[in-house]
Amino acid sequence: MQYQGSEWQKWDLHLHTIYSHSNSQYNCTMKEVAAKILSEGIKVVGVTNYFIVQENEITELAEEVGNQVYIIPNFEFRINEKNKANEYINIHILFNPDTTTMSQIYSSLARVELTNIASEVKVYCTLENIKTIGVEKITVAFKDLIDQLSKDLRPTADFLVVGVNKGYGGFCPGGKPRDKELATKIDTLSDFIFSRKEDRDFYLNKIDGREELNLPIKAVVECSDAHRIGDIGTKYSWIKADATFEGLKQVIYEPAHRIIISEQKPIPPPRKIEALKISFPTDTLIGRREDKGSINKFSTFCLRNNRELRFSPHFTCLIGGRGAGKSTILNIIAKNIGHKNNFFDTNVLRSYQNTETLKDLQEFEKYTEIEGIKEVEYISQNEVEDFAKDKEKLTSAIYSRLIQNSNSEIVFRKAEEKIEQNITEITKQVRDVNLIHQKRIELVTANKLLLDDEKIVNSFNNPNYTSLKEKINTIGTQIERLNIAKHKYVDLIAKITDLSEKYEFSNEILNSIETEIDIVVKKLKAIIVAKFNFTAAENEIAILYKQQQDVSALLEDFLRTQGLSQENINDYERATKAIPQYATTIQNLNTEIKEIESNIKLFESNSILFFQDKESLENLVNDKLTPFNDKLKSKNSNVKDISFKYNFDNEKAKDALFTEFWNYFESKHPSKYGLKTQRDAVERYLYFNEPEKVLTLSRANFLKKYEQQPKRNEDVQANTYLLKLFEEDVNFDIYKLLVLRTFIDPLKYKEITGYYDSKELKSCSFGQRCTAVIVALLTFGNKPLIIDEPEAHLDSKLIAEYLVDLIKDTKQGRQIIFATHNANFVINGDAELILHLEIDDNNETKITPISIENIKQRDKLLLLEGGEEAFKKRDKRLIKK
Repeated sequence: MQYQGSEWQKWDLHLHTIYSHSNSQYNCTMKEVAAKILSEGIKVVGVTNYFIVQENEITELAEEVGNQVYIIPNFEFRINEKNKANEYINIHILFNPDTTTMSQIYSSLARVELTNIASEVKVYCTLENIKTIGVEKITVAFKDLIDQLSKDLRPTADFLVVGVNKGYGGFCPGGKPRDKELATKIDTLSDFIFSRKEDRDFYLNKIDGREELNLPIKAVVECSDAHRIGDIGTKYSWIKADATFEGLKQVIYEPAHRIIISEQKPIPPPRKIEALKISFPTDTLIGRREDKGSINKFSTFCLRNNRELRFSPHFTCLIGGRGAGKSTILNIIAKNIGHKNNFFDTNVLRSYQNTETLKDLQEFEKYTEIEGIKEVEYISQNEVEDFAKDKEKLTSAIYSRLIQNSNSEIVFRKAEEKIEQNITEITKQVRDVNLIHQKRIELVTANKLLLDDEKIVNSFNNPNYTSLKEKINTIGTQIERLNIAKHKYVDLIAKITDLSEKYEFSNEILNSIETEIDIVVKKLKAIIVAKFNFTAAENEIAILYKQQQDVSALLEDFLRTQGLSQENINDYERATKAIPQYATTIQNLNTEIKEIESNIKLFESNSILFFQDKESLENLVNDKLTPFNDKLKSKNSNVKDISFKYNFDNEKAKDALFTEFWNYFESKHPSKYGLKTQRDAVERYLYFNEPEKVLTLSRANFLKKYEQQPKRNEDVQANTYLLKLFEEDVNFDIYKLLVLRTFIDPLKYKEITGYYDSKELKSCSFGQRCTAVIVALLTFGNKPLIIDEPEAHLDSKLIAEYLVDLIKDTKQGRQIIFATHNANFVINGDAELILHLEIDDNNETKITPISIENIKQRDKLLLLEGGEEAFKKRDKRLIKK
């Protein structure tokens, strides 16, 4: 599997073996020690002994663990000074096994004088002298030890100095000035500290005690100090680095982020892209689409052939020269996850064998695969600039982060659902108001037609005529009832079918409540299966139609004997048959109107709550913005306070309202109200009444505003249009509902405004706007964040002194992937994985995964600074010595 960069591994840097010069409690072999180390999953061991680590301790253990465990020699010294408990203080020297040999170390130590012994001649630190005198009786002078090692070897590169804070021989100071002075001296000379988890905040200067002494933060490493096999694996530290001495050195530079003291391995961010797999054909070409649609300038695609790129769950940087494929890789990820960007609209992939453009997502996915989550936030080149310019885009980004970071996503979702339900209710009310208006018109028409036909049939008074007429009416009523019942049955079965499908369970194992629902669903399905047979009813209707026709024939014969013309006879027949139809229609209309009126009244009683629901969501947004803004308060002189404020966007709401108003009445009444007038004039006159105030106005008071307005010649038509339109109650009622639906919607019309140093972003410099945006993007959210060249428009000092620290905090809980040319992001941001891209002689991208601690690939990192020589020259010219 491809190297994934710096990873959390278990380290124990203070472990004695069976050869310990003092206090060895091992009753086992080195093979058993090795087996215990391996079973505990320890990847790096500091093999420790007092004053001198014997070479066979290292070689014997190395033979047993092989390359599964990296071994660092740890020489434990007692120095002349004593701590508050009157114990000689312990100091550890860890030697780099990759750059030093045991003979070099022994040679250097042989020049260090042993002290605190009764001898007239000088005695030096050799294995023979230590064994002869005994480790309990000797000490060394701390400064002499460090000075001698520094003459013979390279500090930091070849050896690290480790102070011991707590436990036997710890330098933890007492209350005397001398104790504090000694502790400060040891603290200053130590690269990091052996101590307990409880002391970590003290050495990170999170609590008082060190910062006032100008002591920089230091890493705390907890170790087992094992003297028996049972101690191995009881205490250790998790260090995020390669299992190398260079990896260990990273805790010096990143004491807060590279080391964790805990029983369990640190949990990586839960949402992450594990890998990108690419399998473009060997002959893939890339061409650029011109403005007119033509494609030309085809060249070999640098990311062809099979390859797999793995990403750190924390911080991955893609580096390399321009044209090496950094942005292309990020755009491939963006395309695969469905992010809208124009890279593969303007850049087209083809192959010699297949001239078809690989442009649609489905076909594109044949050649690319994302392993891991696809919920990714992708910011393309210059898109930070878009966020800085586009308030709507910024609003969406900040709002989504409020939800992600509020720890109350469910509360947000419920508030949003309530708004959406209210909007649905208003939309239904618009439909009901319009429908009841139509039904009432239909009712008036039906009543008029009924009355007219009743006058016709009642105009002739004869017992035989009356008898035949009543028979026709009776039969017609029966036919109408059967037809209506048939339609109702079909509608009922359709609704039962929808209901049963909605509540049907697909899983086999049901809980008690689901079982009850399942019983009801099965009963509903049984009703559906046992559908009513309409044959008998249709036969009955046919018989009734025949009877009606027979009686109608008798009526026609009778009317003819009375001397009526055929036209009059037809009128009598039509009216006689129509009366039962009208009567049924009127009855149904009255029922429907009554039901709609009930719904309208229920809506009106509940609508008062709509603005409360709006206010609840707005309060929730404001509540969550408070800690959001608190976190954005700057502690760095290079960056001012950044903050965000919520508003309801009235102007956007009014624009949307008028569009709805115009479309609604234009489509429904294209000529009735003379809508050929100018839109802008209508909008101007319409908003003489402020939309939200309309909700409390009667129609008469609403119209007064237009009647009283002075009219310019060009606006007479607009004013007349509105007066005519709102003459009808229904139009006024619908307009009020359109206003209500718009102004209770803080989801659609939310506006989150950004501020930098209390100035609205639109009034700030472009660099300040970009700073505010990228800080917000980094600070909030838990989806993987991918940014292509985030350094664009940002000040280098800002990146070096502020953003890199922000990244180091953020990447602990969120995956970050950058394509960048800026060394500050890569090195000072402490990228766990660096993917170096370069073009080979075949115009194919070669990708090398490396880490900061990878010495063999260090030259590739120096290329970010222009190469090693350029880096050294800048150092000589710019850094004050």
